Parts: sequence; structure tokens; C-alpha cells
Amino acid sequence: MTNDYLFQQYFHDQILLFLDQHKIQSLNVNFVLQLLHNYSTPEDKMKYFLVYRTELLQLLQVFENGACLLNNNEHEMMNLIDQSNFIMDEQNVKLPQRNLFTLLLTNDKVYYQILPQSSVTIFFDLSDGDPFIENSLMNLIHAIKGFHVIQNCNNITNLSTIYNRIVQGIKGLDRYLVNNLEELQPLISLVQAIELLARNSLETFQSVFSYISNNINTFQSCSLIHEFIRFLYNKICEDSDRDNQSINRTITKLEAELLRNWIIDHQSDYCQLLDMLNDDTNHLWKYGAKIMSYIDQKILRLYESVKNEHGKIKYNEIFIELENHLQKQKTCNKLMRIYTNYIYMNLKLTVRKSAINETLTEGYKYFEENFSQLQRLITQSSNTYLSLIGLIAWLKFYLELYAYALNEDSKSEIMQKIDQYLVNQSSDIALCSSLKLFIVKQMLYFTKDKNINHLRIVFKNRNVKWINEFLRQDAINNQILTIDMYLPFCSLSKDDYTNVNNILKCKSTERIKDLIIQCQTNNRLTYCFYLWFIQYYSQFYTNLTLIDKEYSTLIENDLKTNLELCFEPIGYHFILKLCKNFEITSYFYLHPEMNSEQVHYRLLALNIFVLFLTSRSSLPNDHTFMSSLLFDETNKMPHNYVQHINKRCLLGLYVEDRVVKQMLYVKQFVQDRLETNQIFMEDGRFIYQCSKDCFYTYFFDNCGAPVARARCPWCNAEIGARAPHVLLKRSPPQIQRSIQEGFQFINEYIRNHNNIDRYGYHNSTTAEHSTVNDKSDHLNKPISFRLLHMFTHSMLILLYEMQYLSEADLIELTKNKIHTTSVNIYLKNHFENDCQLIYEILNNRDQTGHMWLYKVFNHSLDILQLSGILNTNASIVHFEKQFEETVVFSHIESVITEIDEYKSIYTQYVRQKKLEELNDFIDELVENEEKYPLLQYLNVTNTQCTIEDFNSKFQITVRDTNLYYPITNFIFQRLDEFQNIKHLYPIVRFTNYLLEKFNHRITRNDAATYPIAFYLNNTKENSDERDQHLFRQLFDDFKEAWFQLKLNEVAYGCQIRSFHLDPDSKNNFKQDTKLAYVLLNTSKDDSSIILAGCLVKLAEYQNNIVGHFRQKVIKNNNENVKQRQLQTIQNVKKEQLFHMDSDKFLHLLYDDGFVIDCSYGRSKSIVYDFDEIEIKLKHLIEHLCDFDVTKFRFLNYQHELFNEDATLITDIRNRIPQESLTNDDRAKLHLLLANMKPDAILDHIGSLDYIFTYLRNLISDDNTMTIQVFIEKYIKHNRNILRQQQLFSAIQIKHIISLYELIEEIVFDKIMKNYIKQELDEISFTQEEIQQVIEQFSKETYLNEKMSQTMRDINIWITVLKRLIIRILIPIVDLTIPIEMYLQRSDLWNDNINENDLDNMKIGSNIMLKHAYVIFKNLNEKVDDGQKKQDDMQDSNTSEENQNLNQVIWHERQYGRQNITVNNTTTVAIDQTRRKKAR
Repeated sequence: MTNDYLFQQYFHDQILLFLDQHKIQSLNVNFVLQLLHNYSTPEDKMKYFLVYRTELLQLLQVFENGACLLNNNEHEMMNLIDQSNFIMDEQNVKLPQRNLFTLLLTNDKVYYQILPQSSVTIFFDLSDGDPFIENSLMNLIHAIKGFHVIQNCNNITNLSTIYNRIVQGIKGLDRYLVNNLEELQPLISLVQAIELLARNSLETFQSVFSYISNNINTFQSCSLIHEFIRFLYNKICEDSDRDNQSINRTITKLEAELLRNWIIDHQSDYCQLLDMLNDDTNHLWKYGAKIMSYIDQKILRLYESVKNEHGKIKYNEIFIELENHLQKQKTCNKLMRIYTNYIYMNLKLTVRKSAINETLTEGYKYFEENFSQLQRLITQSSNTYLSLIGLIAWLKFYLELYAYALNEDSKSEIMQKIDQYLVNQSSDIALCSSLKLFIVKQMLYFTKDKNINHLRIVFKNRNVKWINEFLRQDAINNQILTIDMYLPFCSLSKDDYTNVNNILKCKSTERIKDLIIQCQTNNRLTYCFYLWFIQYYSQFYTNLTLIDKEYSTLIENDLKTNLELCFEPIGYHFILKLCKNFEITSYFYLHPEMNSEQVHYRLLALNIFVLFLTSRSSLPNDHTFMSSLLFDETNKMPHNYVQHINKRCLLGLYVEDRVVKQMLYVKQFVQDRLETNQIFMEDGRFIYQCSKDCFYTYFFDNCGAPVARARCPWCNAEIGARAPHVLLKRSPPQIQRSIQEGFQFINEYIRNHNNIDRYGYHNSTTAEHSTVNDKSDHLNKPISFRLLHMFTHSMLILLYEMQYLSEADLIELTKNKIHTTSVNIYLKNHFENDCQLIYEILNNRDQTGHMWLYKVFNHSLDILQLSGILNTNASIVHFEKQFEETVVFSHIESVITEIDEYKSIYTQYVRQKKLEELNDFIDELVENEEKYPLLQYLNVTNTQCTIEDFNSKFQITVRDTNLYYPITNFIFQRLDEFQNIKHLYPIVRFTNYLLEKFNHRITRNDAATYPIAFYLNNTKENSDERDQHLFRQLFDDFKEAWFQLKLNEVAYGCQIRSFHLDPDSKNNFKQDTKLAYVLLNTSKDDSSIILAGCLVKLAEYQNNIVGHFRQKVIKNNNENVKQRQLQTIQNVKKEQLFHMDSDKFLHLLYDDGFVIDCSYGRSKSIVYDFDEIEIKLKHLIEHLCDFDVTKFRFLNYQHELFNEDATLITDIRNRIPQESLTNDDRAKLHLLLANMKPDAILDHIGSLDYIFTYLRNLISDDNTMTIQVFIEKYIKHNRNILRQQQLFSAIQIKHIISLYELIEEIVFDKIMKNYIKQELDEISFTQEEIQQVIEQFSKETYLNEKMSQTMRDINIWITVLKRLIIRILIPIVDLTIPIEMYLQRSDLWNDNINENDLDNMKIGSNIMLKHAYVIFKNLNEKVDDGQKKQDDMQDSNTSEENQNLNQVIWHERQYGRQNITVNNTTTVAIDQTRRKKAR
């Protein structure tokens, strides 16, 4: 455009239309023009506008979001992109300090940047985009985090949402870095923390920023940041209903993030941050992985020194500075433990298991040196902290490798060398004892067997001298009782238990009676009293002696009255049963043949029953929830327990109502589909009910529209759709509700259902069908439900064993719902299964879960006295919620710590002295610096992350995973499904390759006949070795991905197919699988439905993730969803896919996603940084694309040019100007073709199809080259095409379409018109319909006076109808499509018909493709004046019978057998078994 003014006006209008089209209302045209001012020439402007149109939209959406935060202040927005922000001359740098980033371009064309409020010039890191736009984006970030923006905020949720949209928008700009974007993350975290924790989030938010504005240096030092965090914590606590654990975790993580952001700009002050980590009063270390990584990798590089120098530290300037700082501190133990663990863990990650012996051999000399140096430092009491850190970390790493090799019984020479060295060390060297102890601990940890006696047996016959001597010496020095089994014990009141033990052991009747009287007013003493008898009972497991008759007599004769008076008869009988080891037929009868797990099942059940007994108050009218299950309103035993229990609501029983269960399933599934934008059709937004008489609730899967038909599983009535999108009509009718109405109906039904009080035992689920995820709706965690479930079953089991309930009573209690030979066995199975499920939830790999339960039962004493009676549904909900809050949540965060505390207290009680046995040091319950120095650093450390451990801690320690970590929770719930997404790329690559390779180049019959192996190995037709290699490589990748898919079923459109691959079929897959199976095509057969459905399924999985992310993080509404740019599946790039599986998730964890508890005895417990994982997952998802699952490029089989979107002929006409053949050439070719056999014609038309696929991509102005020249030049691997017919091969490519159309006419005239599908022939229509169609068609086409003169030629319509039939109707397509859709396609017409002619064509939609042949036949008869057209094959010597047979064979080779009409007779060849089913 030569006129600059006109161009400016044109470009202005284009921008205006662009803004209007994308509904960008906050930015005007001048803003866009200014933003693009670096594109100075019209050519540059148009190039950017056309090439980077998507990027421009993303940029403007980012700035529009920013404008929302700046109150749409046009002046402020223009300042961000003002030209004054771009200085072209280095001499102009000396300007007043500005509030924004300024870009500087020097004379030597180097870009620099001047920071806001500064004259400092820094090098500008150029991205691939426009530097001015990059600088403007940085100015936007700088502006929106300003105080004035935050002070004007009146909606914190909106602020958080816009911040996240801006971050996501900028990260979606591939050509821009925006280096200050990370500065926005702490602010977003602060806003989200307040939004998450505070009830009145806006008020809290304003108070917090008022504090910040009044303390402008808030983020300038570690101490000031900590002060701010304390202020924020107090403010949150004043206005939050969240639990303290969640508040502490969120606030501490925020502090860690602020500090990490601070250290980036204050590297020289790193000691401040190390001091904070060293402070015992804070828990920053839990979220300190990223801080430690940054300090070590960017500042200190201590790990690098330890690694390179094999444990030694070469003191440089920064190390000396740090050492001097540490020397001034009172203690550095915590920091030393943190840093030692950090280095040790990183050293471990450098060694593979296969290289352990090699590493031990190479590091041996350093082992000796480091041992000696560490011993000297200890002897000299030297506080050279960095040297200690390096030496301890390296030795710990080396000796762990040695312990592993010992466990594996390595025969390497280095093992003897290390053994001899350890033997030679004097037993007086305490450090050597510590290192040997560490090796022993590590070996036992590897085997998960912490019994030292096991180790003695294993090494008794092995030639490892030091360990045998170490264990023998310890056995001599420590003659202390070893604790083989940890029993129920009151760890909360050791003194009370000791008192009870002393009194009961002395067997003094009077003292015991006094003790019983004290128990009446002291429930903790009562608990200890019962537990003592459980411990007494436990001796029967190992002790074969007879029952102590003296004690039984004491109980039965002297104490019975007192016990019954205080504990009721049930308490007395319980104690007596314990003293007598129950009956020999009882579940609770102990004997030595039992294993420890079986014993603990029984001890756990007894402990729970003790809680029920202990909960009884001594006052007659003082009722507690727990006691109400065993005692009546007067706190007495009921006369009939069946009647009593049937008046009570039992613990841990969720309602098993099929209506509620189905409704909850429907609601959850539909809600998930809504959140992930899977329901996109208008008639898919409904929930259905079978009828007013049947509450079976359902929905339609896939697109959501009614398409399927089935029978109601409850009433057997027909439900669903009569036809696609047409609901089945019946009486009584199905009920259709909108999703909102459906949810309201479901909520109301469940609310009414929950108000019904349910008494007695109403559980009917068997133990085998119980799962770790079972829970009641009012409980937060499954483990809470499982514990309460245990309570009820242990109570019923004990009542049965003590004969308060009979088998008949149990059957009556369970209302005959239990279909088993013994209800008692059913209850026991449930109880033991509860234990196993709890262990699974705890991820209890070392079989110590029972100790956690014993400790939890102790803490259950806190709610035993909670007043109330469990006789209503409301009371059960209240008590169970209190139990979860008071007992479970308080003791679930660190299971290992809880267990170790229990073990320590129990062991101290049993020994009644200070712990000094070797097992105690192995369990890390005690320290002894003189005997074993440095134990606090040489503790067993778990650095092995597992998915199971992460998920266990995630589910049991976070109150509401969906609230605090919505992305992590969503991904983890469906990780098995989402792991399939990564396989989409190799599948798409292979299928795309096949599209390019075989499109229009293979017949349907060949694809369905020959296996993939035939084409992989067919070097005759494809001599290109590189292409064959690529073919095989892509197939191998496809096969690998295909057989790794874990899918149950797939769906394409309304067609659903099961997806099951036999792994054994993988090796023969290419031989057993037809090529059609992997060729995407639109035909109505079933060949590639599974492939298409698989692509859709995987794409939908990713859409689920992206949709959930947008809904939860950036809170996109439906309008935003509609505006998003969708990616077609076949154009996907590898980096656009969600690549996540178990291994990659572990990589996320190892990348600063966890820390090791640095406390002694607790380093076996990994502390996961759930916030960090949530952030990392968000970053992964931010760049993922949404897929359009409705658009595909399909393969067209040879001779099937019916693709509605694009055709070969149209493409060729657009690239190469075409001309008609001369009359002479046409006559010669017609004569040649008329004398050919059908197979020869087939070869020629197929060859032209093949040539077209190359010709459509030709870039050349020469349309005079011959077909043969084109073949030799562009189809090098198949040069024999058409060579047998020199006349054809000599035709120029400008005539190739004319040649193709000529062959088509010959094919039709000689064969096709005599071989028409039955549904196209006249016999399929009434005479009235034929007459009506022909008259209407004639009036609307060649008889229509509004048509151009060319279009009114009846012969042209006959020719076009021939092409329509041969290209479109002979292949399998939908015959009910209006014929106008195809007749308006330009590829069916000659060049003398223009677009206007086609646009003016108006043919009624009632005339369909199925009418094409009868129309053609009528027009043809009119042209011939009623005379039958002579057969073009009359010159052939072949008889008519043979000719017809050839025609049939020819047609079947192309298209397979179908219903046909031969020679216009009524003879119909029907083969029902081979008819293709319509989609």
C-alpha cells in the first residue's frame, strides 16, 4: 500500500475490529498502536498483525487484566508503554529517576535497562520478542504490585484471580521472559493465604497492607519479615475458623517463600537466613528445601566442595566468613543437622545401586582419612563447623553404601578391607562405636527387621569380624530386658499405671479394694486398671504355664462384689475373662502358635472395649456418648443388649441406601464434568430420574446428550433415548431436570434422608468390599471413619465372646442383612480388615501401626466424658466430628514420632531405669554422647520418597485437600488415568505419518486385507530406505505407547467400544493387525473407531486437567472458556502434553519437594512440602493446551474423494492452472480407454489419485511439464507409475484434471451406471417420490431462468451427477445429506463454472444424495430422446456375461461387496453378514 495515510486508517480499523471481535473493552486502539510502535513500516505492522495474531491477543488480554487492577486508568496504562520508556541514545541516560523500567539502546545496538527509582543500568536479557513490549510487560508487573493498587482493592478474590490470570497469560507468551514476574508470586501467595484462612478476608487483607505501608522496610531483612509473619499469624487467628495446624502450615510456608524471595536480592546477608533456620523456636526447616538449595547452589557451594574433595572442606573466603559467624553462635546443632542432611542426601543421589561396590573401592582411602580427621576434631573438641559438616555427611554417605552392600552379601574385595579396618580400630575409640552402630541401624532399616537377635543369627556364619565382635560385646555389657512386644499401656499417665501395677502385683485384697474405690471418681485410673489386666492376659501368648488360680480366686471370691459395684457385672466378667485367657474356643484365646499380628488384633479389640467400659460415669444421671452404647440411662447394664443396641445409633456406620449412593455418584460425576468443561452440548446439561415411582438417577456420558438406551437396574423399565437427542417417551414418563434443579433435588432428598434416625447395626457391606476411601459425609478423613468402625465391631465381638449376645442375637441385630454362615465371623473379619486398612492408610511398612493405635486410644480418654446419648442421628454426627477433631487430627501429622514416643515411654516403664540397651539406640530412643558421639547426626535417614508415602501423608495430614491443594488432589485422584496422556504424542505422530503416506493412495479393501507388517516390510513399492526406517521407528513408538495405555473403554461420537489389549499380543501386533485399524477415516465401518476414540479419550483427560486448573486457579467462567483457542489433536506438540507418571512425580519431590526431619530419632520421616508440589503442578499445567475433540483430519481411501473439508482436485486447481484436453487428444484417449479392461482402468485412475497427493503440494510455475517428468522429479521411489502407457505419461500436468474426469466418465458409462447400490436405484423409491424429486430438481437447476447460461445446459448437470456418483456415492457415506451441499463443491465442476454460479444454486433440502442416480437417469433419458445409451464397451470381444462378471469383480476389489442392482434388473445380491453398519 503506497499511500501511508490510507494504510494508517486501514490498520486503525483492523485493530478496532480485532478489539471488538475479542471483546477487549478496557484498551483502545491508540494503546495497541503505541504498544506496536517498534513495528514502524506498514510491512512490519501487517506482518506482525497476521503472523503473531494469537500472541497479540494474549498480550492484550494480559494488559486488559492489568487495566482492571489500575481502575481502567487510561493515563496510567499509557504510561506503561510510553515512548519515553525507550531511550535510543546512550548520552541521554542522565535523566531524573523514573518510576518505571526504562529501556536503553546504545550506539553499538546493545540493550540495557534502567531499574525503577534508580539510575543503575543493567544488561537487558533479550528474548525472542520485541524488547519494547518486554519492557512494557515488566512495567505492568511493577505497577500492579504497587501499594495504591492493593489499597484500592475491594474484592480479594477478584485480586487473586486477576493476578493468576496475568501470570498464566505471560507464561503463555513463548517469546517473552518478563524477568520480574517471579516478584508477583509472594504477593499472590500472601493474598491466597489470607483468602484461604480468614473469614473476613478483605478486612484482614486491608489491615495487613496497612501494616506494610506503615512499615515500608517490612521485607528488607529476615527479622522484619518474621515480625510481619507474626503480625499476620495473630491477625489470621483473630478472624479464622481454620484449624491451627492448617494455619501454621500455610503461614510458615508463606514465610519461607518471602525469605527465599528476599535472599535473591540480599545474597551477602545469607547468614541472617541461616540463623533463622538454626532457631529452635520456628519450623522453617519444614519448607526450607528451596532455601537451602538456593543458598548452597548460588552462594556457598558447600556441597560441591564436599563432593569434589571427598568430604574435606577447602576453606575459601566465603567459607571462612561463614565459619567465623558460626563460631559466634551459642549453638549450631540444628543448622549442622540440616546442612549435613542436605549434603548427605545429594551425595546419595549421585550413586546407582549397580555402582555401589565401585564407589566403595574408589572412596576407601578417603574413608580412612576422613575417619582419622573426624576423630581428631572430636578429641580436640574443635568447633570447626564446616569441616564437621563435610566429614560427617561424607562418612554417613559412605557407610550407608557399605551397609547396603553388607545386606546384599557383597563378595567384593573392598568389603574385607573395610571389615579389617573397623576391626583394627580400638574399642576405646567412641567414634568407631558410633559408626558401627550407624551401620547396624542402617542394615536393620534396609531389612525392615529391627530385631538385633535376627542380625546376630544372620552374621553368625558370615566372615564379618567387626560386627560379630560388636554385637557380642554389646550382649555382655547390656543384660537388660529386651522389649519383644509393645503392649497396650497408658502412656499419658505412667505414674498412675505404676501405682496400679504395684497394688495389683502385691495381691493385697484391701489395697485392691481401695484402688477400686479410687477408680470410681478417676477415669484415667480406671483405664490403667483395665489395661493392667490386658497386660496380664498377654502373657498367655508366650507363657505355657497354667492360669494363676490364686489370682482368679481372688477376683471371683474376694473382689467380685466390689468390681461389680464399681464397674458393673460386665466390667467384672471382662476382667475375669482376661485372667482366665477366655475359653479355648474363643477368638481371644491366646497360645504360642499365634503370630504377633494375630495377638495385636485381639489386644486392640480389648483396648477399645476398655474405652467403652471406662467411659461410664459413677453418677446415675451423668451420661456420656461412649457409655450410652453399653449402659442404659441410669448407667447400669441393660437386661437385654439386643433391645438396648436397637435403641442406639452405632459408631462408624454410614448409610447404605442405594438411592443416596446413586444420587451422590451422579452429583459428583456431573460436578466433575462441569468443573472440567466436559459438558458442552445444550441438551447435555440435564440429570434424569427413571420416573416418579423409581428414584434411579442417571446422566448421559460423553457429550452429555441423550443418546443411549438401556433398562433401569431397579425397576427394569426402559430408560434413555429413543434416538440421538430424542428422549424415550413412556408411561410413567422419565423426569428430566436441569443440572441445577437436579442438584437441588438430590441435596433435599439426602438432607431428608439424613434426618432419619437409624438404630442398631445397619451395615451390610462385607469386609472384602470395604475400601480405604470409605467414610461418612460429615467426616473429613477415611481414617476417622475406620477407627469408629473398629469401635462398633470390637464392642459387638466382645459382647458375643462374653455371652451377652448370642449368634441368634447377632442375626437379629443385623436384621438378617448378613448373608454368611456366622455373623460373629463376619464381625471379626470386619475388625481385622479395619486394622489392615488403617495400616494401609498410615503406609505402615515397618509393622508398627498397632503402637500408633494404642497411643490414639490413650488420647481418646479426652472425649470419654463428653456428655450425651447416642440415640439420634444428630448425636452420632456430633460425637464423630468431635472424635475426629480431638483425637485423630491431633495425632496424625507425624505417625512415626507418635510411635517413637509411645515406645520410649513404654520401654522406660518396663525397665524402670534409664534406657541403655542396644535396641534403644537402634530405635533412636536415647543418646549417649560419651558412648556414641555424634548420634544426632548419624541417625537413620529416609531419603526414599514413594508415591504411596506421599499420598498417605497428603491424605491424612491435610484437613481438606481439595480446599488447600486443589490441583494436587485432583491429579492424585486420577493419576492412573492421567498417566495415559503422555502416550498421545507417539500415537498422533504415527497416525499423522500414515495420513500423509496413504491418503488417496490405498484402497479400503487393501487396508482391510493386509496387516501392518506387509507395509512395514514392503520395500518394492517404497525403495526409500530413510522413509522405511522412519516408518518402522514411528510404528515401534506407537506400539510401545499403545500397549502402555490403561483404558477400559473409549468412545467416538455416540459409539462406545471396550479397550482391552492382551500384553501377549504385543509381539505379533504388526502381523495380526490390519492397516485399517490405524488409519483414521470417516467411513461408517468399525475399522478405526477404537483409534479415534482413544485419541478423544486422551485429549479429554488433558482437557479435564486444564479445565480444573482454570476453574480452581484462574476461575474462568463459561464465557472465558468459549473464547479460548483450542488445539486440534493432530497438531499437538510434545511439550503441550501433560507428561506425568509415578517416576516424574518422584522427580518433582526430589526437586526441593521434601525435607528430612532433622531431629534425632525422627529422620526416618519425610516431611513433604505440599505447597511446593502444588506450585510445581500449576507451572506444569499452565502451558498445556485445550483440545478440540471434534476436529480431525481423516484419511480418504483411493477412489473415495468425498471429504467435505478439502479435496485433492480443488488443491491442485489452486496450485496449478488447469486446461481442458484438446478434442483430438480427448478422442484418442477415449478410444484407448474404451478398449481397456476394467482392471486397467482401475490401475490408471488409482495412479492418478496417487500422483495427485504429490501434485497438490507442488511449488512451481511450470504447468507444462509432462506427467512422466513430474513423476521422475518428485516421486523418485515409484517411477513406474503410468510408464506402461506412454500416451498418458506424455500429457502435461495442466491437463491432468481433464484426463482424470475423462477416465471417470468412461468408468461411469461402461461400468458404474450398470452397477448401482440398491438404496440408490429406482426400486428404493415410489414413483410419486421419483416424479416429485425430478420435477423439483429440474425447476431449481437447468430450467431455472436465474441460473447462468452455462448452468442451464442439461449435459453439464449430467456430467456433474456422474462425478458425484463415482466420487461420493459409491463409497460409503450418509445418503441423507442434502444434495446441494455436494453440488456446490467446485471440484465437481469444470473451470467454466465460477463461485457465483455455485453460490446462486438453491436446491431444496428434501432432495438428498440418495436421489442422485434417479435424477441422473431421468436427465440422461431426456437427452437420448428415450433411446437407451449404447454400451461404450461394444467394441470389446468379451461377451456381455463375462463383462458383467468383470464389472462385479472390479467393484468388489475397490469397495467390497454391497447391496447392488445389476443391469437395472431387480436381481439383488444381498449378503447381510457383510453389510456395513451405519454410524
